[in-house]
Amino acid sequence: MSSNQLGEFIDQKALQDYAELHGLEYVWEGTSGFRKRRRLARVSPEHYQLATVGTEHRIRRVLLFASAIHRAEFETNRRVRSPRS
Repeated sequence: MSSNQLGEFIDQKALQDYAELHGLEYVWEGTSGFRKRRRLARVSPEHYQLATVGTEHRIRRVLLFASAIHRAEFETNRRVRSPRS
């Protein structure tokens, strides 16, 4: 995946369908998750794609990334937080 502009999705359903088909997660601009991922995208741009999505009220940006990244972070956090035997 590259950090290039992916393009525009006509609506949220099109974004969801694309993400599901390609094994991707996404975060909306204006959220803390977007800010975190945007910083990571600068360090590792090959893992993130920026796209725009038409919503009911305006055009919004989303950052897409592989679901495997999200799962790996979740597992790492789970291991760090679980009590050690």
